[in-house]
Amino acid sequence: MTKKKNIVFKIIFYSLIILSAVLIGFSAYIGVKLFEYNRLPINLNALNEERPVFYDINNNEILSSKNLICDIEELKDYTKSAFISIEDKTFYTHKGVNLKRIVKASIDNAKSKSLVAGGSTITQQLAKNLYLSNDKTLNRKLKEYVIAKKIEKNFSKDQILESYLNNIYFGKNSYGIKQASLTYFNKDVTELTINESAYLAGLINSPSRLSIDTISANNRKNLVLKEMLKDNKISENECNELINTDIILNSNDTNFLAENYINAAVKEVAKKLNLTEDDIYNSNIKIYTNLDLDKQKMLYKELNSTVDKQYNFSGIIIDNKTNAVKAFVSSVQNANSILRQPGSVIKPMLVYAPAIEHNVINEYTLINNEQTDFNNYKPKNANGKYSKEISVKEALSNSTNVAAVKILSYTGIDKSKAVAKQFGLTFDENDNNLAIALGGLT
Repeated sequence: MTKKKNIVFKIIFYSLIILSAVLIGFSAYIGVKLFEYNRLPINLNALNEERPVFYDINNNEILSSKNLICDIEELKDYTKSAFISIEDKTFYTHKGVNLKRIVKASIDNAKSKSLVAGGSTITQQLAKNLYLSNDKTLNRKLKEYVIAKKIEKNFSKDQILESYLNNIYFGKNSYGIKQASLTYFNKDVTELTINESAYLAGLINSPSRLSIDTISANNRKNLVLKEMLKDNKISENECNELINTDIILNSNDTNFLAENYINAAVKEVAKKLNLTEDDIYNSNIKIYTNLDLDKQKMLYKELNSTVDKQYNFSGIIIDNKTNAVKAFVSSVQNANSILRQPGSVIKPMLVYAPAIEHNVINEYTLINNEQTDFNNYKPKNANGKYSKEISVKEALSNSTNVAAVKILSYTGIDKSKAVAKQFGLTFDENDNNLAIALGGLT
């Protein structure tokens, strides 16, 4: 028994020694890093010059980011209050870091098992925007903490808020509140209303998403107004009135027209380079695209004038010769989240290519184009015209429905799907009927 006690004692003793060594080493590391970061020069007048540049198909710059500077005196009190109420209520009283808020955010995130809350103050956000990357390492958080404390020690609250508002990203390639005011409302910051101020303050929570999702942006705007009411920055009557007041956006701005396309391009570049979208937006990378601004304007105008706004929608224009995406407009940030049937665009991959692959047809093969009943399934030609025979070449060029269904029936559904999968298409287990020839997928 005594021998066992000695063994347990030794295990505990050596474990404590190892733990102490680790703690001493960690403390020394923290101390060295704190000393190192505390020596960094801080200049709030220096704007973050890391801005991506986007070019259209003619190598013309698409979006403008002009680094417009706003003096804090230009802003109405309610504009400043909008940002403080939603981002950092204790801004004027804390010393750079709000430990209580960090703890609360950590608890909320742990409960939800996701990052639903942030604990960073405006000063910490400024430190990150000016001097840091978007990674979540211990080094980065330490650096943010030290720089935030140093900023608070050397600058006034108004100087900090001014620098923050000149550097924050609002979406649509707009950096700083002055540029954002022009982009979203075509007005100077001195002319912003309470409602417009709340709208801009709401955007910075998720600028890439909210800049194109106006419904969510308005919901976020209303949240800002409610927080301003809690802080006694607006009255209850003002809050209720503004919540029911629509925001009129400057939709003629090029930044609005190209936003969907740019977001999609950034997602693609981020994936190819194994970076985050924030990494792209906070870099000086040059991105060359196939955007045709005239076609983008046409598509934007068409979709926004004809589609009921209660539905999500997406539209795309592709150059068939080069596969280049010339225009792209969507009501949501991630257009892949909108489930929709492909329609006749699937015919070449699911009907004609498999039939040619299995020597069922060639371009001169004649197909009966009379209206046919396929076990109670009666496809109709879009133009309402039928004929006794039609060549495969003519059927494909005219996207004839009856002929496409017949060709699929000749080749067989399983064989046709097997070839189509080589193009990257996927099918639901219920996609086993002839209607898939016309894009009628689950």
